[in-house]
Amino acid sequence: MLRLPTEVLLSILHLVKQDNHLDLSSIASTCRHFQALVADISVWAGAIKIDDNPYSPYSYTTLVKALDSADLIRTSQIAMALSDKHGPQFLNLLLSKQAHQTPLKSVLLYAPAAQHSQILQIFANKPTAWQECGLRDPENPFYVLDRPEKINWLKGLPYLHSLDLPACPAHWLLGSSFPNVHTLTAALLPWKAHLNEDPRERQQAFWTEFRASFPKLSNLTLYIADPKAFSLFVAMFSNARSFPWLESVTVVGLEDPKQYIEHQTLIDSLMRLEGLARINAGWDLVALHK
Repeated sequence: MLRLPTEVLLSILHLVKQDNHLDLSSIASTCRHFQALVADISVWAGAIKIDDNPYSPYSYTTLVKALDSADLIRTSQIAMALSDKHGPQFLNLLLSKQAHQTPLKSVLLYAPAAQHSQILQIFANKPTAWQECGLRDPENPFYVLDRPEKINWLKGLPYLHSLDLPACPAHWLLGSSFPNVHTLTAALLPWKAHLNEDPRERQQAFWTEFRASFPKLSNLTLYIADPKAFSLFVAMFSNARSFPWLESVTVVGLEDPKQYIEHQTLIDSLMRLEGLARINAGWDLVALHK
């Protein structure tokens, strides 16, 4: 096989890594020649897909050796499903090897919550022009980050248009400008009023400021673990000055929203919004005539 032309061998590698770049690890471990081929810039161009399924026999070790010998890579997308403890280190290597002339546009990660702090720190140290960013724990979707400084780096992404961070409390994003974000996933936590402050006015102020931070938002998904946050969710629709704004709102909760939001209350709130013709409230579809 070593006698085959380099172009043929690279074509084979492109087929091998099509679904998972980790599939290249066994090839890179065979000899120095294949290790060098795996490090070829064309192998890491375009989209990179990594799935370190715990039942997979492959490891990051040989790929790290291959990439260490590479000069730069030119990838536009990184999608990784991580479970191995070495996964974040490999991500850091990928980002470090990225050529500045080829901007990385999309980074989407599925990783255990225990790895999120390390991954966010890696993100913070990499100047980016990302347009799409996502980080979630598929096994623990209602996990919430503990310190707001972990997402400060987000405020420096002017080209971002899609943000999928269900562990990030939505109120951490207030006061920052995300002028191009049209799709957002975040956690919604209870929003308590200060002393001598009207709770309803504070909730209204929350959504007014939220819209100012995301003026082009179209699709919003909110993860609600604490039922007390449902009152803040309903307040969104009570703020008629904030609409028309969103095209789609999705709520993912640990409990049935019907236990905390009365059907008629939701309809009454939505009826105040201009231009609304139909409501999909999950448990019913209601046509409105205004």
